[in-house]
Amino acid sequence: MPPLPRRRTTARETCFVRRTVRFIAYAATASLALAGLQVAVTAHQTDSAYSSISNAQTNATISLVPAYRMTCTTPKIDYGVTEEGIVYYGSGTSYTSISASGPLLGKKIERLVCNDTLMVGLDDLGDVYVWEIVPVSITKLPLPLDAGEQTVELTSTNVSFSVLTSTGRVFSFGQNNWSQFGNGTVDSNSSTRPTDRTPHELTFPTGLTGTKLQAIAGGKNGVVGLTTDGKAIQWGLTDSGPLNRFPWAVKATGALLNKTLVSVASSEQASLAVDSNGVLYSWGSGAALGVNNSGTVREPTAVNSYGTIANRPVAKLFSEWAGPIYALLQDGTLHTWGPIGAMGTNGTVRQTSAIPMATIMNGALKGKTILRVFPGSFTTSALVAEDEALYWWGFGWFINEANIGTPTTSLGKQQILPR
Repeated sequence: MPPLPRRRTTARETCFVRRTVRFIAYAATASLALAGLQVAVTAHQTDSAYSSISNAQTNATISLVPAYRMTCTTPKIDYGVTEEGIVYYGSGTSYTSISASGPLLGKKIERLVCNDTLMVGLDDLGDVYVWEIVPVSITKLPLPLDAGEQTVELTSTNVSFSVLTSTGRVFSFGQNNWSQFGNGTVDSNSSTRPTDRTPHELTFPTGLTGTKLQAIAGGKNGVVGLTTDGKAIQWGLTDSGPLNRFPWAVKATGALLNKTLVSVASSEQASLAVDSNGVLYSWGSGAALGVNNSGTVREPTAVNSYGTIANRPVAKLFSEWAGPIYALLQDGTLHTWGPIGAMGTNGTVRQTSAIPMATIMNGALKGKTILRVFPGSFTTSALVAEDEALYWWGFGWFINEANIGTPTTSLGKQQILPR
């Protein structure tokens, strides 16, 4: 596979890719052959991604697993979004759509993030919707956007959420217990409340007024942003120093001197960034640093001499606040490390590593071009270009599959499973 281009991918381009890989909605009525028997399928949802088939000759009930294009797993419940943007939650063969009525009716969700209390979805029009883990009280986030401005990306911490707009602004909502809002205050509550749905626009460090962001990533207690001129800014706590109640710029000295950053990530208390030459840096604390040291690293340190990415350029990073870090290299291979989660390295289903390890790509992912990774503590999935489909590894209870430590069959094609 030829090396991936090093040019930065903008938020708008990422949004465009997500839109172009969406499948055409399934027909309301279709016929298919199952074990040599012709059975009729009648779709009861607008996307026909979930239905039951009754085989009169065997009286067997067959379930069509929703054809997911992204997943988001929590300790309480699991979510998936289909190719048509329909949101489901459940496990095994029991699925419930929250898109059949209410605020999500007719909406196509293209991005989903979560913490232990709330879910947040971004639709193809740039609108943001918020609901509790058990989906009640779904509301549209009242963002004070300018004419023509829309949301293009989401991220979360363990108690808050942040949204990036097409004009480079960032709004956060939820709990501000580590001053993630950068407004000089700290909340006393320790978890997100269902009512925490008021957005606050993040300010920038002194001297950087007017700065615009092109990417954001949430760790456990803070958010890191990538500016359009390739610098990093942080809000909240990342263990690279004392709690900052106001935003601060990551020092462009030492390892970052004269470097232009093109991708950022964060997990637990660590932050990471990739420069235009594919060199990876980390700072903070914990296994997500990737430098075989879970202690505190106060200055950005190069990671490219560790593990399976040693002396190999990185193209892009993927992260969620509680899961492992994933690095897509310029040669198209995928590598992972960090806190316990689904890593797909042919080890245990959930594992941790303080240095980068290679995700297995000589099986289901062989020859695939990875577009995006959705890391998770329990289940990780990857969207690939060739068949516009989702591949997964980790715990399989959400899709009625056995737990597995390596990437496996596509979730982007409808699967027929016996109940």
